[in-house]
Amino acid sequence: MFHCLIFGNVSETYGFPISRSPGIYRITHTLRNLGWDAESVDFFNSWSLEELKQLCKQRIGTNTKFIGISHLFIYNTISDKLYNFCKWIKTMYPDIDIISGSMAYPYIKCRYIDYHIAGYGELALEHLIKWLYSNGPKPKFVTQDHERQVIDAINEYPAFPMKNLYTSYESRDFLQPHEWLGIETSRGCIFKCSFCNFPILGVKGDYSRTAKDFEYYLKDVYESYGIHQYFVTDETFNDRADKVSKFADIVDNLSFQPYFVGYI
Repeated sequence: MFHCLIFGNVSETYGFPISRSPGIYRITHTLRNLGWDAESVDFFNSWSLEELKQLCKQRIGTNTKFIGISHLFIYNTISDKLYNFCKWIKTMYPDIDIISGSMAYPYIKCRYIDYHIAGYGELALEHLIKWLYSNGPKPKFVTQDHERQVIDAINEYPAFPMKNLYTSYESRDFLQPHEWLGIETSRGCIFKCSFCNFPILGVKGDYSRTAKDFEYYLKDVYESYGIHQYFVTDETFNDRADKVSKFADIVDNLSFQPYFVGYI
């Protein structure tokens, strides 16, 4: 079984004291469904570089194929710790690939990152790892920048709309009842505001997840970890009244009371 480590490099999530961006957990969920031993390591910026090195020494083995780094948005800079971590990985484990991902194009300079996926990455990553490790066809790269090849997932491997967004967690994710989790109710926004840099705008029709999928996720997380607090990652949660009503009906019939915040 192939193994990988996926690090969450979100420095702050919507100002909440203990919260988790959904990105790395969607990716590890996808990889596990593909038969991988995928481990999420969150709160990257709270670890020291030495702690990260020690973790990797404990986890990396002969079946480890790549290190993943999940960003929310990244711009012109990269932290010294992340840069030095990637450099150390390439020095200690030169055969292991480093794959990063974010919703935005990676305007960063780090020659130790091999591949970057821009946009919702589930399908793009599947194509990439099948090419790298299972003799699959080569994915389409849009550019090669600073020795890093980039996949435009939004246009080349669109993972939207996605009706089932259920994400599973494992005991080694160490979820605690007081934490907040990111939750998606849809991918895409019906509006097309000129100031917005969200990549999926002006959508027609219903891009939201199914009510059953939403309900199962809330119940599973509450029953397994006692978590009931969420930040909704949708660009505009209330862009459709019928979408809000669909999820409100589910919440009204739960045996517990979840709490949500998000953009409206």
